[in-house]
Amino acid sequence: MKYLFLILFTVSLNAQILPSYQATHYKESSAGSCSSSETFMALPNPAGSFVGDVRGYFFTAPIDFCITGLRVPTDASTGCQSVAIVKFTAGGPSNYPTLTNAFNQLHYSSCVAGENVIVVDISVSQGDIIGIYGSRSGVNSYGSTSDFNFTIGGVAVSVQRSGMQFPIESNEMKDIWKESSYLYISRVEMHYKY
Repeated sequence: MKYLFLILFTVSLNAQILPSYQATHYKESSAGSCSSSETFMALPNPAGSFVGDVRGYFFTAPIDFCITGLRVPTDASTGCQSVAIVKFTAGGPSNYPTLTNAFNQLHYSSCVAGENVIVVDISVSQGDIIGIYGSRSGVNSYGSTSDFNFTIGGVAVSVQRSGMQFPIESNEMKDIWKESSYLYISRVEMHYKY
């Protein structure tokens, strides 16, 4: 007697599992061609570290572009890297201790070994408020925003300190805040095309 086995696969148009990174990635509609060569937003030099809860930064996109990858530098730790990207949906986060969960998580990777860029493909539109967070084995590499000029595609962008009071290795992003008076951000390279 012969048996016929039918295997069904469900495909989601919004989510893609990246098994090599054990990460969830959510791709939004295309913001543009994103045909330039890949580059990354320059970051301030290392200026210390912080161990424990994750820190990062957020900004309002000055142009349309595509985020192609994230990488936590190895100056403060060479442990596994954990990163997240969020898009705020009701303005940016408020000053601590006020917290927000008004965001969509666009990418999350937990404890990826090695020094390579974690590849993503996320379209960003001008005016989107994007948060970038990451550490290596719970160690944030700090850099000062004081007198540092951030740019995306040659356009100036204001970057502000942000984070959550949880380690990112074991928690997806939640309860996000900002601190306007503290100038140190967690240094996470954002690779992009525009």
